[in-house]
Amino acid sequence: MREQLLGFLVGALDPDEHDAVEAELRGSSDLKRALDELRVAAEPLSWDQQHFAPPEGLAARTVDYVSRRKVAIPIREFGGRTTRWSLQDFAVAASILIAASFLFFPAVSHSRMVARIAQCGNNLRQIGWGLQQYSLYHNGYAPSPSPTGNLASSAAFAPQMVAAGLMPDTRVLRCPESPHNSGKPLDVPTLAQIERAVGKQLQRFHNAMGGDYRGALGYLDDQNQYHPVRHASRPYFALVSDAPSIGRDDHQSGNHGGSGQNVLFEDGHVEFLKTCRCLPAAHPDDIFENSDGLVAPGHSPDDSVIAPGSFSLVDFEQAGN
Repeated sequence: MREQLLGFLVGALDPDEHDAVEAELRGSSDLKRALDELRVAAEPLSWDQQHFAPPEGLAARTVDYVSRRKVAIPIREFGGRTTRWSLQDFAVAASILIAASFLFFPAVSHSRMVARIAQCGNNLRQIGWGLQQYSLYHNGYAPSPSPTGNLASSAAFAPQMVAAGLMPDTRVLRCPESPHNSGKPLDVPTLAQIERAVGKQLQRFHNAMGGDYRGALGYLDDQNQYHPVRHASRPYFALVSDAPSIGRDDHQSGNHGGSGQNVLFEDGHVEFLKTCRCLPAAHPDDIFENSDGLVAPGHSPDDSVIAPGSFSLVDFEQAGN
């Protein structure tokens, strides 16, 4: 059981193994004490949460290092007594176990992160299919914020899709890596509920109704007239993404620990961007800011801006007037 404590501590056990260790811990003060000692020893690992790929050739160098550290032990004559491990045997076994743990546990953690990013991307593909269907019945327009009223939010795409019957399972609005993901379907308010909402209730709707994702705002023309997003299958136009953060200067999403964000582009493909910029040669763009570097509607049909759910077009227009 003690050899499973490290796996329990880092979340690397299967559900059945995890439950078995948890049951043993409830009835054993010695195991609890051993787990506490492991937790203290492993605490420095939590100081840096960034994900790094292991250096090339690390496994081969580790095996070579261990093989060179082996101590030659003379073969003893066969006897009736049971052979016991020497101190050198324990030292070699411990070094192999430690080396293996440094390879195994980061690999498990990295695999889980990659799987969650992939599931998040699949959510966006399902949302993208619904957006495409929506545009077919709305003269080519995607569900977009209203320039005035209670739907003037970058999260407005979600209740519009639900109202159109194009989002039967609202769990697609939850990113698997988001700290806010409960795993349950999202209770998206109806359009009528949003229209009736005022004050803090309206603010809560704007913050929550898009789940962990936000949509493009649209743009303002030279006459300061607002235009919603019109679907044109552009491979460079960011349509929906992991929700941008309001607590960072670069607005990098917090859904994946700040390591990047999944982005659904208008042609239906999804990319995981490690920065907030998509860089096609003809259309470089910061997906969270307009061409002036502001969290505000774009300045042209190709200037895509995805804002936090709390951002309101009404507030922007009032500030600009």
